[in-house]
This record gives sequence, C-alpha cells and structure tokens, in this order.
Amino acid sequence: DEGWPLEVLHQDESCSEVYLQPGEMVLYEGARFRHGRPMRFNGTDFANIFTHFRPIDWHGPGNSPKYDGNLDSDGFLITT
Repeated sequence: DEGWPLEVLHQDESCSEVYLQPGEMVLYEGARFRHGRPMRFNGTDFANIFTHFRPIDWHGPGNSPKYDGNLDSDGFLITT
C-alpha cells in the first residue's frame, strides 16, 4: 500500500502533508484549517475515527464574545 497523506492548509496558504503509520493518530483543528485527502486511496483497507469538540466557553455564533468578530473571510478563527 502507498501512503495516503492528510493535507492541512495553513492560514498562510502553505500545505502540510501528514503520513500516518498503523497505530498513529493526528490531532488538528479541523474547523479552523481546511483539510482533506484530495488523492484517491490506493490500497485495500483504511479506518478513521473522528472526534469533535468545542471550547467550554463557546456558546454558538453571536453568543460567544471571546470568539465572535475574530473570524477571517473564510470563517476561521483568527488568533494572535
């Protein structure tokens, strides 16, 4: 089997490719960074497990002063 990288696009539009081996995992802010596997899978078996979370002080758009108004034009949180 060939590698099947996860591509993560950064705010500066650079791209990282993450290659995982069996038993490895990657954590990333999927709501903040565009990501995906744009290449076709060339293998026989593959499994994913996804988990989602939110900051404890986030109460949705318009209800979270710490986060509202700090989004870029693509809807991603701007941090300094």
